[in-house]
This record gives sequence, structure tokens and C-alpha cells, in this order.
Amino acid sequence: MWKRTFIGTHYLVLRGKTEYKAELSSSPLGNMVKLENLLNGFAEIEELLQIKLEEFKRNKEQAKADYEKPFAHEQELKEKLKRQYELNTLLDLENGRVIDADVAEKEGRVAEPGADYHAGRTR
Repeated sequence: MWKRTFIGTHYLVLRGKTEYKAELSSSPLGNMVKLENLLNGFAEIEELLQIKLEEFKRNKEQAKADYEKPFAHEQELKEKLKRQYELNTLLDLENGRVIDADVAEKEGRVAEPGADYHAGRTR
């Protein structure tokens, strides 16, 4: 199959699982040489693809080995998550105070400084 670009250049396109292009010339002999060069280049392309395939296989094996390793910072993560939970709990208590203070103001009650926060709360 041949293809023409917007510039007016013609290409010979070989299609299989991938696509290979060779620029066509006005000479039949030139076209044969370009086609031979394209076909001879397949050996180089195959070598490059084999090298890439081997690299991908090594990377896959390395990734599998890394996946099996235990997480190096697991203890630190647990400590940080525990601290985050404590801080979130404290923040929730502070938000609860604001809500309770708003409710107390509406009811005409005002909490005294130093009074036990949970004293008037029902559960």
C-alpha cells in the first residue's frame, strides 16, 4: 500500500502488527533499494526489541522482589497514624466545644472558665 502526505511525498507502507514506511522515489530502482534497506533494517529492529524485552523482564522480576519485601517504615507509619488519630480526636473535641458553646448561648447558659467541659453533657 502506498500513502501520500500533505507535502506530496509518497510512502510505501508495510503493515502487519506494526507499520513500516519507506519513502518512494521517482525511480523504480531507487524504490527497490529503499525497500531492501527497510527489510534489512528488520534485523536491527529485532535486536533492539529483544534487548528491550529482556530489560522489561528484569524490571518485572525486580518489581516482584521489591513487592515481597516488608515495608521499611512500617513502625514509623503506625506511630504517625496513631498521632494523627489523637490529633483528629482533639480537633473533634474542640469542634464539639464550639457547638456546645453555641447551644449554651441559645439556651441562655454560659460556661464558666475552668468548669468541667463534660459536666452538663448527657450521653
